[in-house]
Amino acid sequence: MTATLDARKERLKTIDVNSLSLYVNLENPRLNENWLYPLRLHRAQIPENISISLSADAVELTVEKKITRQVKIMPVITGELKNGYMSGRISIDPETVEISGAASFVEGIDYINTEPLKLSDYEEDFSREINLVPPVPEVEFSQRRVKVYVSIIEMDSLYFVDVPVV
Repeated sequence: MTATLDARKERLKTIDVNSLSLYVNLENPRLNENWLYPLRLHRAQIPENISISLSADAVELTVEKKITRQVKIMPVITGELKNGYMSGRISIDPETVEISGAASFVEGIDYINTEPLKLSDYEEDFSREINLVPPVPEVEFSQRRVKVYVSIIEMDSLYFVDVPVV
């Protein structure tokens, strides 16, 4: 969007362009439809004798309801443990997160991933706080970080029993 101000050069130098604002009235929007909404110019401290023209007099928008829902958090685990170790239980706290945004974005999200957590750095049980990864920037989270707990088992500490199959 471009606004063009027409006045004498010395008059234009005194104008603060930050006092010029455009607004769209969304008090009674048409939901889930692509619609042309008129732009409203707010001149603030710009005198009426200065001419202002806009490159467009309306903007095309689709307005949707904002919805909120709970989705599972999926920890992303990468790397392999050193020889002689295996991972046990992996848990996350909390297990779900509340997301909100436009229905067309939120309805398509079944889970949220964490940033990758590299197992190859560990030889014993550990917990780490890690960030959630937004699937799209238009979705908001109730929280951005979660705690992941990982149990690491040393294979030498396991006792194996032979069980006959009948």
